[in-house]
Amino acid sequence: MTDTVHLRESLRAAGTPEFEQTLREEILRNNWGVPLEDFCPMEAWPGFDVDLSLSVHRLEEVDRTLRVKAFVSFTGRIPSYCADHAHTVPADGFLRIAIDKDTAEAHFETDPMGA
Repeated sequence: MTDTVHLRESLRAAGTPEFEQTLREEILRNNWGVPLEDFCPMEAWPGFDVDLSLSVHRLEEVDRTLRVKAFVSFTGRIPSYCADHAHTVPADGFLRIAIDKDTAEAHFETDPMGA
């Protein structure tokens, strides 16, 4: 992951009922910079139209950082030469996000299930 991701909308929504949905939408818009591929088993990848489910398990402020622990799940796509069949696998695990409260820059750690 080389792209910098800023989660400004999620930072503003922290502590509100809209936070979880806002975070999900912002991750989907910035998915090139979020290491979702870490959750995919085998040769799978998240795909271009990720069907991401997200559930926040913890939200806390530490110094000037908002820390989020969320469970994510989606369907990973397995590359195939056959256009008639979609080869998919479940992908899930915990995504830990640290959002700098001054810049909204986000850093990610992944904890795939079964790894």
